Amino acid sequence: MPLAVSLAARNSTADPIMALWDRFSVHERAPSMRDLAYPPHVTLAVYEEDAVEESDIFAALRRAVADGSVVRLTFDSIRTFEGDSTVFWAAPRPDETLIRLHRTVHDAIDPARCHPHYRPGDWIPHSTLATAIRPEGEAAARRLAAAFEGAITVDFDALEGLSFRPVRIIKTCRLGSSG
Repeated sequence: MPLAVSLAARNSTADPIMALWDRFSVHERAPSMRDLAYPPHVTLAVYEEDAVEESDIFAALRRAVADGSVVRLTFDSIRTFEGDSTVFWAAPRPDETLIRLHRTVHDAIDPARCHPHYRPGDWIPHSTLATAIRPEGEAAARRLAAAFEGAITVDFDALEGLSFRPVRIIKTCRLGSSG
């Protein structure tokens, strides 16, 4: 199973993101994000199983949590990754702390070992909202995304190493208090 480093929101500030999961899920084959059984998150790195060891993930986590602060991100638009299946995601406003965490993880583990979409220069910060939109639900999901207004602020209070599908937490590093 692949390994990942993710910034997770394990607190009530994540509720509006989960509400978006639910709004998009009516257009999915199955509720992809609820079925993942993992909180709203921003993935910083993904590695194939044989590219890194769990000890590499532990070392990256130790370096990345040096300041231990909660990462507060504001999401103000919904975008898509186009492909075989359209992925809908919440886009955060630019945030230096998030960029620094991403850079620190990749300073700890050679970026060449990372999935290309998560490497420095190619990574697009995002929190996924839906991955399994039915073809007949895509137009409605696109209208839902286009109608999104306002901003959602989420306090990401955990940096985690995990393997996935299914998600298995390897290590959680709690970050400061969320308020």
